[in-house]
Amino acid sequence: MRFLRSALPGLLALSTLSAQAPVLSSHEKAARELYVVSGGRENAMAGAETMLSSMGTTNPQLAEYTDVLRAWVDKVLGGEGFHNEVAAVFMTFYTEEEINGLIAFYKTPLGRKVIKSMPEVVKAGGEIGAKRAQAHMEELKTMILEAMKTRHPEMFKEEKK
Repeated sequence: MRFLRSALPGLLALSTLSAQAPVLSSHEKAARELYVVSGGRENAMAGAETMLSSMGTTNPQLAEYTDVLRAWVDKVLGGEGFHNEVAAVFMTFYTEEEINGLIAFYKTPLGRKVIKSMPEVVKAGGEIGAKRAQAHMEELKTMILEAMKTRHPEMFKEEKK
């Protein structure tokens, strides 16, 4: 009991230290700011919304569960963890100086316009890609079939009677 009373203040001090927010480098602070300034959460949610719309169209059985899917997306992509992981990705691709340059750009009128329009630009690009892929689907099927014949000829041998 005496040991517990003497150790308790030390244990309490340690628990407060572990509860404090981690000290971030200036590079990481900048990367997190870039995520916010560039509309990271909004862009992630817009991309997810496009995906959900597409899923409802291609798989009508899922359309009934759009609200559930949307809640799941919000939980997975809307939290601090996702924000921090994306900031870490920024740090692998951009120096702190480059990140600060991007932040400065995104705060300009043109930068804000880019942020605002980017979800629609990405959506339009995705739609173009999907249409082109659909238009060339038979070509892809033929190419895959030819590759299968070359790589797995045993699958195409006729049985002899």
